[in-house]
Amino acid sequence: MDNKLLLIGLLFLMGCSSTQKMQGNCKLDTVTQKCVYIFVEEMPIYNQGHSDFIKDILKSAKFNQSKKGEIITRINLQFVIDEKGNLIGARIKDKKDLSDFEIEFLNVINKLEKNWSPGVHNGIKVPVLLSFPVNIDINQE
Repeated sequence: MDNKLLLIGLLFLMGCSSTQKMQGNCKLDTVTQKCVYIFVEEMPIYNQGHSDFIKDILKSAKFNQSKKGEIITRINLQFVIDEKGNLIGARIKDKKDLSDFEIEFLNVINKLEKNWSPGVHNGIKVPVLLSFPVNIDINQE
């Protein structure tokens, strides 16, 4: 009887330690209110890779062509890929007041929400915060 109790106690402690270890590597994302990871063993992947992500952004973008030549910028894009592979909480890092172009850009990103494989850490699917610097020149095709 005592051996069973000891075994149950050890399994409980190991489970708590594992959970605590996982939680220790994540931080609270203030936009999604989720505990997110920055680096994991298997990072989230869009379809077949990041080049597909860029192609789908360009395919989905319907930016105002009258602004052509006026929009040359760098956007520090951030978003979370949750444990189900959904893109959530898209934002432009450290920017509160967004231009019409930036709002439209985020709308395009949010349309690509379902095409991700989730990040995996210690064999568990976890939310991952991704950051992408994006250079935009509306003159280029």
